[in-house]
Amino acid sequence: MDKIQIGIMAQKTEKIIQSTRTMNSVFETQSINDNEMEVFVSLPALFMMQDTIAPHTLVLKTIFMPSSELKVKIFILTPKIENELEIPEETIYQLPKVFADLHGYSKGIYFNNQTTQTMTLILNIEKFLEMLP
Repeated sequence: MDKIQIGIMAQKTEKIIQSTRTMNSVFETQSINDNEMEVFVSLPALFMMQDTIAPHTLVLKTIFMPSSELKVKIFILTPKIENELEIPEETIYQLPKVFADLHGYSKGIYFNNQTTQTMTLILNIEKFLEMLP
């Protein structure tokens, strides 16, 4: 993740908090009650980073699943948060099919040529729900 940044659409994010949770797996779920569930996603585990501490957590807005009447709160654990960046929707490019098949959790990619040659992979939060065990 040093050369490719990970981006999450701001309208999906509720807040950023410090984290004390450690995870060895990509996904962990926790039922709050019959109608509510919490989903924890570890970016270091998702990208197969060995022994990476994730001291920050992005808390996403609650997603309502109409088919099951379930409210899902997603927490994304990440090693660091570098910056906030306004990315216009029209500047997000679709990934090549071969890359998208391997990384179905991505919405597209943004190239920031103004400051540096940085690529930002935009995560598709809805895909996380489909990938749950």
